[in-house]
Amino acid sequence: MGKGYWGDREEPSILALISEKRTYRDRAGLREETVAKFILAYRDEGLEWNFRPFDSLRERQGYLDSRMDAYSLYGPVKNPDPVLARAYHPAQDLVESNARVVSLLGGRLVLEFDLGRLEVYHWPRCVDGGVVRDAGHPGYRESVCRLLNRCVTDVDECLDTGLEIRFLGGAALHIGLDGGPGSQRPVVARFQAWHGGTYTWKPGEAPFGAPRLLEMQTDH
Repeated sequence: MGKGYWGDREEPSILALISEKRTYRDRAGLREETVAKFILAYRDEGLEWNFRPFDSLRERQGYLDSRMDAYSLYGPVKNPDPVLARAYHPAQDLVESNARVVSLLGGRLVLEFDLGRLEVYHWPRCVDGGVVRDAGHPGYRESVCRLLNRCVTDVDECLDTGLEIRFLGGAALHIGLDGGPGSQRPVVARFQAWHGGTYTWKPGEAPFGAPRLLEMQTDH
């Protein structure tokens, strides 16, 4: 934990550097992969925490050095803020959020929710009324559009099925992490929370955000 100054701001923000390690499995439980993330949490006095994940300690350190005029940190915290103690991932902001805008633009799907914007750079599988539809199947676009104003009930990630977003009434989107047949895109999907948290899914990489937390600590 500690404090730091952003640019020319006179009042410091409260900082926390967090390390997380998680194991992901496929639906059958036959394959698993452990990944680590390094998170910068920050907030102004009296406001909510913002979270920014990084893939390495060096990347996080570079961000601090380039964005802050000055900062000071002290040792690990045994009993951190309960908000910091929970597993955090920006896409969890979708839960209990409603899809306010659904757009099918070229080769991507864009959904704007109460708390953020999700862009999917290929056509995900859509489940609606117990019927599974892929792009090109009759009724696919109509099924996706029927997600408008539906509330998200759960978000999960698995190695084989990728990101799964489930909606009230049984509808769901299955966003494969391989990017879809023949995809050459460097990014599968990106979620931007309105408060500033961002997460990007890349082809072939283990997901990060499912509730199977192995280890979490504050580095400072």
